[in-house]
Parts: sequence; C-alpha cells; structure tokens
Amino acid sequence: MLTERVLELYWTRALANRSGVAVNVTDAYADPRFNQAIDRTTGYHTRSALSVPIITRDGRRLGVMQA
Repeated sequence: MLTERVLELYWTRALANRSGVAVNVTDAYADPRFNQAIDRTTGYHTRSALSVPIITRDGRRLGVMQA
C-alpha cells in the first residue's frame, strides 16, 4: 500500500540563503541555523549538510541547492 506525503520546503529557510554563500555544516544538529523540522517529519537524522546558493550572473538569487 502506497501513501502520499507532501513536504513543503522553502528555499528561504535553506542554510545558504541566509548567508548568500556556500555553507558546509559537518554536524547539523550542533548548528543553530539547521532546520530540524524535516527530520522530525520524515524520521531521518541528518548528520551533515552542504548548501549552495544559485545566483545569476547579475547577482539575483534564484534558489538554493542543498544536500
């Protein structure tokens, strides 16, 4: 049986969006900028995170790539 769950992710809350530069977090739960809400929802435990802003040549922020 398949169930569907929807998670709303906001790029404005991503780590790199707050600073505008790439962020490499080696211990996610020790970093106060890390949003633990998705982990609580999914049951996953994030250990580290790499977050990079996507910026156009003219400086506009389009979004964030986070892994």
